[in-house]
Amino acid sequence: MDISALDKQEDLYKKKFFCPFPFKYVYGEQDGRWMLCSEALPSGYSSDDMSIEEWFTSDYIDNIRREMLKDDPDLDMLSKSCKRCVESEKNLGNSTRTNLLKLDSWKPGIQNANLFEQTDQYWFYNRPLVVQMRMFKNNDICNLGCYMCFPKFSTVRQKDLNQIDVQQIDDATDFVDYGLNNDSIRIRSSVDDVIKMIDKIYCIELIGGEPLYIKESFDFIEKLIKIAD
Repeated sequence: MDISALDKQEDLYKKKFFCPFPFKYVYGEQDGRWMLCSEALPSGYSSDDMSIEEWFTSDYIDNIRREMLKDDPDLDMLSKSCKRCVESEKNLGNSTRTNLLKLDSWKPGIQNANLFEQTDQYWFYNRPLVVQMRMFKNNDICNLGCYMCFPKFSTVRQKDLNQIDVQQIDDATDFVDYGLNNDSIRIRSSVDDVIKMIDKIYCIELIGGEPLYIKESFDFIEKLIKIAD
């Protein structure tokens, strides 16, 4: 295993569809669904099926990693998860993926991508993980109409922009209305699960919606504070 080559990102960035996300990010919805990132299509897996570590080392993600590391990846295969970026690059020449490559904060992801390319397994080298949970509960809290919200995540913003013909909205997924009284709403990516992975995690992000309007977000934060104590 060539540790000396871990920081060589230029070779990875030359690949046609390399993305740091599958080598660095764990993304989950409040209802428990696992997805490759907030832009990705649903994976079909949830925390009912597997823990954070099981998800992040699953065949589903490993197969995507292998494809992204190819010089000539199968974009049809990748579109089953990464449709938004594939279509955006085809139509516009850029995407969230290409924007990520401009950042300089991906060193742990790059290192683990190099290790995966060498060994075909994920090593969690240099504490790489960012755990990102989308906290989105009640539509009486978020009206989906904030001006700063990405149109691809907001049906209201899509309608507004289409009415004034600012841009063509091509959304890969329909908005999921969780409802106001859905007993299944919870943080299934449990604190216990996070504790087991804490030595591999350097950042936990809560996103929304408006996560600080949701009680479960504060419950989650308070439990993490107790862990830190």
